[in-house]
Amino acid sequence: MPNGKGNPPKRRRSLVWEHMKIDEPSIDMATCIHCSNPLTAKSIGGTSHLIRHITKCLKRKGLTEELDQFLTKTKGTNYSRE
Repeated sequence: MPNGKGNPPKRRRSLVWEHMKIDEPSIDMATCIHCSNPLTAKSIGGTSHLIRHITKCLKRKGLTEELDQFLTKTKGTNYSRE
């Protein structure tokens, strides 16, 4: 779908999007699929805050296996289980 400037929208490549649902019609917000917490999802904002949220959310929910898989996939980043 074009973004109004004739260009297709950017593909979201971060693994964090497996844990978020983009809110329609506003693509500036996303909702965590684990806790339903709304978070900003502006393209200029980056995904660091979303990754931090998912890491804390999965720990809080006791989903350690899913957290381990997420952290393994995001290996090489500055995010830890602390």
